[in-house]
Amino acid sequence: MLQSLGTDHYLVNAIVTSMLTTSENITENPAICPSGKCNFPPYTSLALCHSTEDITSQLINQTFNWTIPQFRNWFTLPGITVPTKETYLSFWTSTVWSYEDFLRTAGLPADKSALSLAFEGSPMDDVAHIYLAYNDPCLTRDREMAYYPEAWRAYKAKIRICLQTRSTTFNLSTSTSINRTLLDAPWERIVEDKKIETGTQTIEFWSAHMDGFTDNYTIGVSFLSWIGDQISRSFEVSSSFLHVTNGVTNAFLNANSSKILAGTSLRTTQYYNVEFWLLAFPVALFALVTIFFFITVLQTTRVPLWKSSQLAVLYTMSRPDELATKRSMENRAAKTRSEFAGDSWCLKESQAHVE
Repeated sequence: MLQSLGTDHYLVNAIVTSMLTTSENITENPAICPSGKCNFPPYTSLALCHSTEDITSQLINQTFNWTIPQFRNWFTLPGITVPTKETYLSFWTSTVWSYEDFLRTAGLPADKSALSLAFEGSPMDDVAHIYLAYNDPCLTRDREMAYYPEAWRAYKAKIRICLQTRSTTFNLSTSTSINRTLLDAPWERIVEDKKIETGTQTIEFWSAHMDGFTDNYTIGVSFLSWIGDQISRSFEVSSSFLHVTNGVTNAFLNANSSKILAGTSLRTTQYYNVEFWLLAFPVALFALVTIFFFITVLQTTRVPLWKSSQLAVLYTMSRPDELATKRSMENRAAKTRSEFAGDSWCLKESQAHVE
């Protein structure tokens, strides 16, 4: 369906692939890192943003006098036009593009006009509103309950082009986080000849009821319980829109028009962390011994002479009654001469001749 309406094939493939995936990963943009660990500076890129809300309370029941019974009761939303053909539709969208009546796709003006993009320097409005209404099989006890409002669910998704600032790191694998999202950025129209038409220009929203024969993502004629069962099995609303917007954003980043972002490569250097606390005890023991040695040296300088001189010890041993002070001992030593007596080792004293 998207390709038949002239949509870019590259984006179509990204959307279809995203609808089939179960991953919400936003880091599919590749990174080349020769060292195995790299950091990249924050960068701002074009992205697709969305928001979803449960609008079940807004569902309305419309009855039509059609020939096929199952087409007589419709559950729609305010502002959504019911197609004139007798076919059951529960998936529709409003976008800024108008569609031709192709493959039972009815392109009708929706209740929104004067898109702000028509004016210079103004923020861009939502580019699409996507609605989904379906019968929940878990709320349906029998086939007739499929036509009761309380057995239905409805969701609305708003799609908008935005700017995202991201940070990417590489450590064996790529990891990307979104730092900031700008939804109301001012946009400027640029044309090749640098000429922009003046005056008031109106861009309308168009509503498209999508029901292509070969489209796997739209609803055709079938039992309501079967339709709801298929949707509940394959379409988790919030996650599915997140998959699609992330897939399109990654397609923007990986397109041929994208630029390569240079980063910083980090290399890991091996080193040994030595703990020196084991040397604390030997160092402390050495310090204690050194301190004890110097204290001992300082204390021995004040020892009496008779305790440190061999001659003084000999003298006091022979005359213990003549112990004296250090000064008297020095005076006595200056006046006394000792020499060997004969051929023996005995000493004898004699008065020294003092000049």
